[in-house]
Amino acid sequence: GMHIGAPPDEFNQAGQDWGLPPFVPDRLSAVGYRPIAVALEAAAAHGIGLRIDHVMGLFRLYWIPDGASPEDGVYVRYPAAELLDLVASVSQRNGVFVIGEDLGTVEPGVREALAARGILSYKVMRFETDPPPAWPRLSLAAATTHDLATTVASRANVTGVHARLRAAASVLVSFTAEDVLEMAAQPNKPGSDDPWNWSRRLPVSVAELAQRYRDST
Repeated sequence: GMHIGAPPDEFNQAGQDWGLPPFVPDRLSAVGYRPIAVALEAAAAHGIGLRIDHVMGLFRLYWIPDGASPEDGVYVRYPAAELLDLVASVSQRNGVFVIGEDLGTVEPGVREALAARGILSYKVMRFETDPPPAWPRLSLAAATTHDLATTVASRANVTGVHARLRAAASVLVSFTAEDVLEMAAQPNKPGSDDPWNWSRRLPVSVAELAQRYRDST
């Protein structure tokens, strides 16, 4: 009878209800965190990196009762140390780096705990006041995210934005396919029931996308 989401904040003043049921912490612990371990192992098997969406959920999750507003939710604490150890063991076993999406309402101590285990933080240009060369090395530099408007939709110079990103001190720099292709449509609109969310196909093949990126840089 619960959903997970996020409380009201500057990004979304109504809060967010993602419609997903939460793991119950004591039941999760009782089975040795196997459901999460299986999901992490499956994801790590298909690439060189693993991105954990809303990584703050390893510390606490915002629960919203069925039929209630996100304003009526409450935080439920999770065994963060054990879950971070699990992430680290999956990372080591599969030889993958880990990125933690630490955007939104982040409680004190979370970023320090992630950095202590070598988990990369997110640095999104439109949220940062420090210039990219001042960003921490253990981070992923990005112009935008799937939850935000594309760079073109923000009327920014795509080539200029990515040139600034290349100067970031971050160990990883990412680019968004929609930006390279100068697409204005946002991949995902949080809280929306738009059937196109996560379903927009790119207008070119992966090979052509790579060539366009090389040409633009």
